[in-house]
Amino acid sequence: MTRPHITLLFHGIGEPPDYEPENVRPYWIPPERFEQIIVQSIAAARDHDVNLYVTFDDGYMSDFTVAAPVLARHRVEACFFVCAGRIGVGPYTNAANLRDLQQMGFSIGSHGYHHVPWRDARGPAFREELVDAKAVIEDTIGEAIDTAAIPFGSYDRRVLAGLRDAGFRLAFNSDPGLDGPTPFLQRRFCYRGDAPFEVAQLVRQAKSPRWRAQRNVVEFWKRNRISMG
Repeated sequence: MTRPHITLLFHGIGEPPDYEPENVRPYWIPPERFEQIIVQSIAAARDHDVNLYVTFDDGYMSDFTVAAPVLARHRVEACFFVCAGRIGVGPYTNAANLRDLQQMGFSIGSHGYHHVPWRDARGPAFREELVDAKAVIEDTIGEAIDTAAIPFGSYDRRVLAGLRDAGFRLAFNSDPGLDGPTPFLQRRFCYRGDAPFEVAQLVRQAKSPRWRAQRNVVEFWKRNRISMG
């Protein structure tokens, strides 16, 4: 029987840029705290018989300079989700960084083109976020990708169908829990510096039948709702 897995979601490491709004700053994690969480998570995954997987959204340079060396040192599997329109711009990873991450054994996935909610995108803008972004990232790293991370956890029936049509095999949301409600849609626990983030406790919570039942109701509604407009 396949062991369940817990997926952790991080964003930037270090001090957030001055332009980051106040509501985004809690998603940035101090470097020493990041390695501490990784070490604790490895132990918690072992003790609770789950697999550990780490993801990073947005494509900040700290993915390459800070996160990747820590993850490589501790032999943790990870995927870095980048926005096609940000590659090589300002504080974000460039093409060489992404190819180096591949060489280190990490995966690269799509986080769209402009980091906008996909439920709000229509017509050409929707295609740009799912199809065009995928093509740009593939051209940048020199190989096909089949994994996406949904910005802001903004998904519904139309978004999920669009992802499948674009050729994605896995889509990661921001809903907490172990594994996902389907093999296609995967859950993640998102780090926030202003909220508890102790992985052993997160695993215990996610294994609670009552907690799982509550989450299943929420996710069923999100997966099956229909975009308006």
